[in-house]
Amino acid sequence: MKRRPRRSTPAVLTALVLLAVCVLVTVAAILPGAPTVVPLSGDPVGMDSGANRRSLRTTLRAAASTVDGVSATKLRLGRRKVAAVVRTNRTNSTGLDDAVRAAIEHRLDQINPANRPIATVKVQTTRNAP
Repeated sequence: MKRRPRRSTPAVLTALVLLAVCVLVTVAAILPGAPTVVPLSGDPVGMDSGANRRSLRTTLRAAASTVDGVSATKLRLGRRKVAAVVRTNRTNSTGLDDAVRAAIEHRLDQINPANRPIATVKVQTTRNAP
């Protein structure tokens, strides 16, 4: 009689790993994803209104890019926060963050989202000050 090795331990481990994966997939399927539309304030003609997150991010990036001295802009749009990182070629960048924040907030005033995010700005200089 030949003795065969038991395969119960690898089978149990494989089953537990598959069960964990199934639980994770089920939780990802049940929980809602990130919203694709940002609700806007107001009630035009009795209908709900909203702005696409992608177009809102593009609009806010364009508003930040129009500020004098900004050469490049990266913008992240979260639920409660708009984080902008602007790059400038100026050696003296004092006041640039306030100007970019004001441009973003002005555009947010025009768009008027229902939950207004807080704008934060970080300035990166490409040249060193003398």
